[in-house]
Amino acid sequence: MPVTSKRFNAEADPAKSLMVLRIIWAALLMGQVLFLGVVLMLRSQGSASPSDAGMLKLLFFVEIALAALTIPVAFFVRRMVMGLDRPIPMQKYFTGTIIFLAMLEGVSLFGLVVLLLGAPLQTGLIVPAVAMVLQVISFPTGPA
Repeated sequence: MPVTSKRFNAEADPAKSLMVLRIIWAALLMGQVLFLGVVLMLRSQGSASPSDAGMLKLLFFVEIALAALTIPVAFFVRRMVMGLDRPIPMQKYFTGTIIFLAMLEGVSLFGLVVLLLGAPLQTGLIVPAVAMVLQVISFPTGPA
């Protein structure tokens, strides 16, 4: 029996594609939430090694700069991938949404690592929280 390769075609079954995209959305977000839980658990047990204060301050500014650059670029890239066609083709919606979520996840994970290294909780949670909230409110609803 010959082996056939089925390529993913979001246009073939938009409802199924939307379900797959929602599963990806949930998995990306759940990974960040679980990592946040691990970071908070390690910090509460004193397992997170305190890092140099100067280095943490530098990493915090890098985190802010990363968020300030990546978040607007994520919105721009998503818009460029989806294009101006209405209705948006499902394949473009799928691709644009995954790229958008991945860019926000990168910002969030960087912030969580800085938090793990010992950044103050009050300021260290700001960037990951903003990135995660943007992902939550970007729940895939399908192309317009």
